[in-house]
Amino acid sequence: MYAKDICLNQDVIVVSDTIPHARGLLLSLLETNSAKKCTSKVILEITNRFDYALSSKRDIKLYYQLFRRLAELTQRSNSLFWVTNNNFERAYMEYRLGVSLPFVQVLRPLGITGDDSDYSYPTDLPAPNRSMLVALNHSNTNVFKLAQHSYSVPLFVIPDEHTHYGGPKSLHRFKGFVEFPYQVSTMKLYENLAAGVILLIPTPRFLEQLWLNHQHDIFYFMHVLRDLTPSIANFYNRKPPLYSPHAGFPSWSAYMDYYAAEFAPYIYYFDSFEELKSIAEMNPADLDWKGVRKGEGKFFKQSQTETIKGWKRLFRTIGCQV
Repeated sequence: MYAKDICLNQDVIVVSDTIPHARGLLLSLLETNSAKKCTSKVILEITNRFDYALSSKRDIKLYYQLFRRLAELTQRSNSLFWVTNNNFERAYMEYRLGVSLPFVQVLRPLGITGDDSDYSYPTDLPAPNRSMLVALNHSNTNVFKLAQHSYSVPLFVIPDEHTHYGGPKSLHRFKGFVEFPYQVSTMKLYENLAAGVILLIPTPRFLEQLWLNHQHDIFYFMHVLRDLTPSIANFYNRKPPLYSPHAGFPSWSAYMDYYAAEFAPYIYYFDSFEELKSIAEMNPADLDWKGVRKGEGKFFKQSQTETIKGWKRLFRTIGCQV
């Protein structure tokens, strides 16, 4: 009755982020008893691992069985729809479930920040400066200390406790934003792309080197690789590949938003700490030779347009007027 009550007055229900929280709702879709079955259309918007926070092996086995049945249901009915916001999720689900999921759509985040999330820059920090690179510290890495102390990279690192640092508007006031990816996809990345923030990211080769040397923890990869394979590349070198990498990048990079072919032309990549130091010493105009700041994220409009079109198509498929 739980699922039936939720669905009673809803035409469409969108489940996002932590998918296991909707387990009862998803189980109801397989019910033969109409009194227990959800009659709404259900969209799974998977922005995190679909099995996030499950720990019991027995429970995971049952959960995977549920999703295999849901995959079968999707191909014979018009009640369940699957969306991810990044390339990784479908590949991860297919590997875990051992089934093909060709109906999964990728619809990227819009990267829009509203007034409610637009916190002002902390007054107890040094003022933003166009002559300085900036980074946001997080606990699972040694790279910022390494860059500053071992390679003398002039870099201002916003401390952990300043989670409300002003968002892309604040980062825009620095020369550029340095990030060492710790997930395959973050909302912050899309917000910065949309705002025209100059992004400085390690190349896939350098990122893998840092991970293998235990200098940087890539949480998504660690979660997958812990019991699957000793190398980042092996998991993503599937044949045929689901997605094509940016020119010159390894195949696994196509599954990380930071290296996605559609965004790579607007991101600045460095292949070593020495190269990052050289970039940090450049004047702002020479550094931004791609014109990202001047364009104020206009290149990202195409991605936003495609996302909106994709959602409209999906809702029309469901039967909604949009």
